[in-house]
Amino acid sequence: MNNAEKSKEDVAKTKAQLQAKVTSLQQELVSVKKAAECAQGQWAEHYPSSPSYQVKSAEQRKASRHNMNVWTSIENCEDDLVHCLAFLIDYILSKASASVLAVDKRQSLESITQKEKAASCTWSQLFEKESEVEERKAALTEGLGSQNTKRQEVSLPLR
Repeated sequence: MNNAEKSKEDVAKTKAQLQAKVTSLQQELVSVKKAAECAQGQWAEHYPSSPSYQVKSAEQRKASRHNMNVWTSIENCEDDLVHCLAFLIDYILSKASASVLAVDKRQSLESITQKEKAASCTWSQLFEKESEVEERKAALTEGLGSQNTKRQEVSLPLR
């Protein structure tokens, strides 16, 4: 259980880190978009052949590449976050399943214990009855022996 708690804490830390990274990348993306829009607005009136337009176009391409990299990073972070959440869900489901299994095991053990007590009680009763039957058998055997001797005593004088 300790490993599961540690794993849960690791997932929570990773989730927080990824969310912070996504937030910072989104903020950076907003600032890059603003800079790109500003650059486009300032240089839109120039002709494509002017050197300043070409410099600004290079800056725009650089900003566009950076923008694409930021979006890719955000998507990667979102994918990592989805994987972490999936892992966390699996962990929670596994923990719930283990709890259900533990309850089932405990209930089975209690049921077996109750059956064992009932069987023990029944065995004790049967053992007592067997002892009583043995005692009656011994008493009857003794009584039979005494009757046989009496019968022999009675039958001897008659002859």
